[in-house]
Amino acid sequence: IRKKTIFIIACFVVSLAMMLGLLVQFVLLNGFMQLENNNALGELEETLGNLRNEVKRIDSIAGDWAPWDDTYYFMRDRNQEFVDSNLSDASIANINVNWVVLVDNQGQIVIQKNYDIENDQAVDVSVGLQDYILQHPALFNHLSEVSSLAGIVEIDGRAVILASRPIVTSQFAGPIQCSL
Repeated sequence: IRKKTIFIIACFVVSLAMMLGLLVQFVLLNGFMQLENNNALGELEETLGNLRNEVKRIDSIAGDWAPWDDTYYFMRDRNQEFVDSNLSDASIANINVNWVVLVDNQGQIVIQKNYDIENDQAVDVSVGLQDYILQHPALFNHLSEVSSLAGIVEIDGRAVILASRPIVTSQFAGPIQCSL
């Protein structure tokens, strides 16, 4: 009887330990999984918010440069003074963008300035960007003086924030000369 009693108690203790282990595992693992999911969701929401803010920032820069008399008249007379004053490496680095492209209403790139903001140096013209612009006429055929396109696109296998605005006078008067 003694051996039976010890055996029954041992089986009971082992069963209880297994049930307790399963219960703890179920409760703790589900709790940790829920915490991890909530953390990942919070980080994703923060990342999306940061991306939205960066798209707004780039669109704001385009919205500042495109309705500007200097840009408007440059597109009419192509004066080198505008390029020297406003499209220097220092100017592009100051606004913290990689590309500034001015495109006429026929889709011809008038001027393209490329700058690697991570390495703080001018870089070669991006053929991928040129191709993308030519394949998407909405970027250079704005229908109104206050038109705006901004978002994230893929160019050369990389996600790129792109914004386009019509080039008009500082009073938002046309005719639309081209696009920035």
